[in-house]
Amino acid sequence: MGALAKIRKQSRPVIAGIRSDGFRVGLSTGFHPDIVATLKEKGASWSASSRTWVLPADDRIAPLLDELGHKGGTRMSYDRAIAHAQLVAALETPEVDAFAPDLDVKIYPVAGDGGYVVDTRYDILVVACLRALGGRLLSSKEGWYIQRSLEQLLADLAFKAGVLRGHVFIHEGEIRIDRTGGGYEAEERPTINVSGAEVKREQRGEEEGEEGRLAIVLQPLQRHDVDMEWFEKATASMSLLDHQPAGILHLLGANSALLGDEPGLGKSRQSAAALHLMPGTGCRLLIAPASLCINWSREILAVDPRAKVSILDKEGVAEEPEWLIASYEKLGVIVQAITDGVIAPRAVVFDEAHSIIQPTASRTLNAFLVAQKVPRRYLLTATPILNRIVELHTLLRLSGHPLGDMDRGEFAKEFAGSQEARVLLAQRVSEWMLRRPKSVLGLDAKVQDPRYLELSGPQGVEYRRMAADPSLTALAKIGRLRQYLERQKADWLIQTVAAMDVSDKALIMCEFQDTVDYLAEEFAKAGIEVVTFLGKHSKTRKQQAIDRFQSEPGVRCFIGTTKAAGVGHTLTAANVVCFASLPWTNALKKQAEDRAWRYGQKRIVTVLIPLFAGTIDEQAMALIQHKAAIENDLLEDPAAAILNLGTASNDPEDASEISVADPEYAAILQYAKVA
Repeated sequence: MGALAKIRKQSRPVIAGIRSDGFRVGLSTGFHPDIVATLKEKGASWSASSRTWVLPADDRIAPLLDELGHKGGTRMSYDRAIAHAQLVAALETPEVDAFAPDLDVKIYPVAGDGGYVVDTRYDILVVACLRALGGRLLSSKEGWYIQRSLEQLLADLAFKAGVLRGHVFIHEGEIRIDRTGGGYEAEERPTINVSGAEVKREQRGEEEGEEGRLAIVLQPLQRHDVDMEWFEKATASMSLLDHQPAGILHLLGANSALLGDEPGLGKSRQSAAALHLMPGTGCRLLIAPASLCINWSREILAVDPRAKVSILDKEGVAEEPEWLIASYEKLGVIVQAITDGVIAPRAVVFDEAHSIIQPTASRTLNAFLVAQKVPRRYLLTATPILNRIVELHTLLRLSGHPLGDMDRGEFAKEFAGSQEARVLLAQRVSEWMLRRPKSVLGLDAKVQDPRYLELSGPQGVEYRRMAADPSLTALAKIGRLRQYLERQKADWLIQTVAAMDVSDKALIMCEFQDTVDYLAEEFAKAGIEVVTFLGKHSKTRKQQAIDRFQSEPGVRCFIGTTKAAGVGHTLTAANVVCFASLPWTNALKKQAEDRAWRYGQKRIVTVLIPLFAGTIDEQAMALIQHKAAIENDLLEDPAAAILNLGTASNDPEDASEISVADPEYAAILQYAKVA
């Protein structure tokens, strides 16, 4: 016991280690809030891979060590002689690869204008080097535009920032710079209105900046002839639904296309079949959310039981497989494998392609880098538009569609702002995008059933206190209010499930992970067995949750977040869907509820939407209904005849497949329409 007490009393050093690459110094420190605050004040950046605070290697480091030594409190120790000896040793024996590889420096040649765009993680030395070369930060903050020779650029990075040629990825294909904005939106829409503290805006620095964003140059859209006699024989033994051969043919008939069938029509089965039949050499590449990788392997084996399928893991790609499945988080590894010649895919499918609609996101850039090297590229998503028409521009560019050649701002001005413009866009993309409605499956109805709840007593008092809190920013306040309301619906959700028939099962969709865990505990207290599904769960655990819910009668509820559980899965054991909170877009709401309302569902699906009257719940409902109207103009009527979608009414309250069970719900729809 005495020895253990001595061990516990041993203090941790303020400076645990020091390393350098000759240009930078990385400090490994013990954790204390004052230490972190001091390092940030001095301009240090955190390197997650080396777990050090990185600063330029100059004469300010030695005094900083002593300053940090006084910030460790009583539980940490500082030995000045040891710390300074560590600094001297690190500077005398630099490690050239200590930090530069983690900066992920990429250089892209610019078509037309000449010069290069440099994309890198933030590093004070690299930024200083690029500024000295006359570099201008793109307004999208995707990189620095440099009008110097490649030789000078590489030489300065090595001499001034310690970034050697081996630390830099030089992209072979050209990019262009889109110099128009993309935020044009002529129509007003409902908003979430809460008061809040002012947000301090991040300063961009003194440089004026270069107006523009990266745009990868891709192979244009091309049509391919398909031998129909061969096609019919090849698909005859695939046990396809009646509508699916047309989807497979749509993909085979071009080097790029979007399959936008509503959820449940089997987009993954159709694309797996198309890839199986696709000519060429090299692997068939599938990019999907991490939670869907196992499901994709099952779809491939259903089409070709002898297929050799590989799911990319942390080991990377050693050799080219027949089929390769990777998550969006692994896109960088795929780019490198293609660049190194390890794989040369014949085709790539981007599943849930709405994940790459943000043009400035790193995963979107990596998707373009993959698409630039693959001759055939296909997009799958039932929700190509989440918020605005301009989001479709990224997918058109990724496909090589002629409309993608328009600058983003010009595209927005041409096709956003009115119903007539959206109908025109639907005409222009009709050959590229195939979308069929759920009616082709002959499913029973999906009934929308809002339930208005009263937030009274202590619950109402707490809600109003949070809503009036002046210390919270508007964004933070919205999040807290929504999370608070989610929890307050626990009793109603439990009572609803307990009152269901023994054969009924429910999906409960939340917006916050903590709520999922909280609801699981509350349901367990009530004696109701549930499974949970979160993004942080392992792939195996996620699949087990799906399998148990689908096969075990005693599991009554499937609880997950809309983001993690609302796409790609089949959960037809449920005939009730409850939203503890609504997602921000109608597209995500439809995706989530259609986990139950899809092929294999034999019953009417009821969508329960508990709403606390007079709260942010109603504002969220109005907002997503406004977004639904925009989506309907492009993906539903009045462009339905153009897109071969059928002839449903243009009135969102008069959809033949959806019943509105509450007149107040219709009133909210009308409010969103007017707003």
